[in-house]
Amino acid sequence: MLFKEFPSSKLRIEQTPPSMASGPAAFYFSGSPDGSRPGVYFIRTTNLKGSPKYELMALSLHEGEPGHHFQTMTSMEMKDIHAFRRAQEDMNYAWVPSRFPLYTAYLEGWGLYCEYLGEELGMYKDNYSLFGRYCMEIMRAARLVVDTGMHAFGWSYEKALNFLEEKTFLDRKSLEMECKRYITIPGQACAYKVGEIKIKQLRQKATEALGNQFDVRDFHSVILRCGAGPMSFLEQEVDEYIRQKLIK
Repeated sequence: MLFKEFPSSKLRIEQTPPSMASGPAAFYFSGSPDGSRPGVYFIRTTNLKGSPKYELMALSLHEGEPGHHFQTMTSMEMKDIHAFRRAQEDMNYAWVPSRFPLYTAYLEGWGLYCEYLGEELGMYKDNYSLFGRYCMEIMRAARLVVDTGMHAFGWSYEKALNFLEEKTFLDRKSLEMECKRYITIPGQACAYKVGEIKIKQLRQKATEALGNQFDVRDFHSVILRCGAGPMSFLEQEVDEYIRQKLIK
């Protein structure tokens, strides 16, 4: 078991509404603080070619449990942080800057980290699902190149699209949506991986500092109870967890 604490809110899986069918292959929408509305993991069914079944396990770990559902509802159900920090919904990007920052490195870094946790949890039961995980990792690597290519090196939309089509396993229709997303939100694709790497580094840091006292379940509670914020703030929380553990 990798977790001590679980959100009270339930998780429901639904088909993506027709009005949002042009969106990603899957996404998570948070539940309500009082539990009257569960968290929902939406899966797009209008473009099944762009949603290969071999990616479903990694995708579900990212969007559902223990990914965004644990992350979002743990924060929302906490009573000892300010209300504006409890809400981590990362929709409505167009509202920026008239809303609080999204802190993509924390939000999506946890999602990628949970895909990795699937290996520790034994969720990838066969090479088929493991291939799906690696396909998603290839996509994350390729879009690091595309993100920086378009916003730092003057790549055109067509060049970025052709690069992704050559290097990844997604269909062109899905990649067209992805490229438009990277154009609209500079740096977001990079932030995913930066966040995952930082969480892994913090876990290694805590493991080395605490030795036999390290409990990955406590570490995950620290990460989840931190709430959305800069990665420098998350590191302070982990450092404090290490300090408190060592003085006991």
